[in-house]
Amino acid sequence: DSTYCVLKLKSSKTGDTNHEWVLYFHSVEDMHRHKMAICTAWRHIYKTELPVCPLDDISLQSYCQRNVNQLRQQLTLS
Repeated sequence: DSTYCVLKLKSSKTGDTNHEWVLYFHSVEDMHRHKMAICTAWRHIYKTELPVCPLDDISLQSYCQRNVNQLRQQLTLS
């Protein structure tokens, strides 16, 4: 399981979806807890479900996984 998620942000003015935030978590459980909190807040505010999709961009997946590995190495060296 991965310990990161990617938020794709869409501009309401231009319809652009090229803004991405990558969030890294200490554990899968932390990531799931965060995801549930965001989905609950989204549903409460917008009265609809937050669309959650698997990451299909292989280059972004590789980038994120490299960062996860680097973060883990840094945490174990501390």
